[in-house]
Amino acid sequence: GKTPNPVGLNGRHPRRHLQPASAPAAPMPPPAPRRSSFPVAAALLAAALLILAAGAVAVADDGRTLLEIKKSFRDADNALRDWSGDGASPGYCSWLGVLCDNVTFQVAALNLSGFNLGGEISPAIGDLKSVVSIDFQSSGLSGQIPDEIGDCWSLKMLEPVLQQSGRRHTLFHI
Repeated sequence: GKTPNPVGLNGRHPRRHLQPASAPAAPMPPPAPRRSSFPVAAALLAAALLILAAGAVAVADDGRTLLEIKKSFRDADNALRDWSGDGASPGYCSWLGVLCDNVTFQVAALNLSGFNLGGEISPAIGDLKSVVSIDFQSSGLSGQIPDEIGDCWSLKMLEPVLQQSGRRHTLFHI
């Protein structure tokens, strides 16, 4: 067979990129030291633990917040008798009128409609940051809706019916 012709497209031999014999070959730099991924992994783990701890505190706070809210009610019929203890999670999620998110265990809805409670809505209601729905219809509550209700970032529905000076007032602010 024929040997291939090492001639390039322009009819010349292709250039070879060789170092002249007089120049010593440059030494290869040593490989870069391999960086440990441990500090990055440790930082990510620490951040995840902080987020989980903050979530656990928020969840525990929801139970304590509900107990604080209960203090402002006059529960003559003892309808909220199961609202007791230290408010630890997820126990308060089974309390009458309380609906929790099944993943975060944060209070998602508070339905005290028809409970004949009396009293006022506590400013502590604003600490229920994840509550989406609050229903106080026919609950016998009186007074003003506290400004702290504006701290309920997720609130979409508010159904308060408050008694004031013998007249019934329905307020809907969202």
